[in-house]
Amino acid sequence: MDCNFWNIDMISLLIPYCRTFDWIIVSAAESGHTELLSFLFDNEVEKLDRNYQLGFNNAVLSKKKKVATLFLERQIILETEIDKDIWEKYCEL
Repeated sequence: MDCNFWNIDMISLLIPYCRTFDWIIVSAAESGHTELLSFLFDNEVEKLDRNYQLGFNNAVLSKKKKVATLFLERQIILETEIDKDIWEKYCEL
């Protein structure tokens, strides 16, 4: 799903009514949308999106270090959860 479709105002309206936000974190990470990711993390949407690890992986593979670092700084993903190959690629960014 194209992250440009999503915006913060729309997401803020949906949060109280949704049980899952599958793929929104992945989409935002792939596109480098740090503002949307920060908003999602502030509202703990990672608990509603089971794909947060894939989001981190895609941020690394898309060479979006700022986005990948946001996952780590917010402790959305822990270093121990990251595949060795992905961690090495992150360290190379």
